[in-house]
Amino acid sequence: MPPLLFPAAVRGACALPRASAAMVHRTLKTTAAALQIAEGETVPSVVFKTRVRTAAPGDNPFDWKDVTSEDYFKGKRVALFSLPGAFTPTCSSTHLPGYQAVYDEIKSLGVDEVYW
Repeated sequence: MPPLLFPAAVRGACALPRASAAMVHRTLKTTAAALQIAEGETVPSVVFKTRVRTAAPGDNPFDWKDVTSEDYFKGKRVALFSLPGAFTPTCSSTHLPGYQAVYDEIKSLGVDEVYW
């Protein structure tokens, strides 16, 4: 599948003609379905650029660290959830609490880690 190309922003907003928006929606939907990981499948090998707290004093006691998917997932049974608006008020007050409420139940099913 060719990479998705989005038109340049016009006057501060992304302007997609109606036909192009429908094409992008279909492409994203198809891509999302193709990228789903089924139960029991191995997570693809990727590197996550993460921020980790350091012992450094000051306003920004964080540094960048590369963490691989193997670091997170290898040899573990993991439940992985995607949130539509991570760190937004709606996500924090509506979506996340449902996952937190069933955390212990998920862990009791033999899941080693729960990531969201």
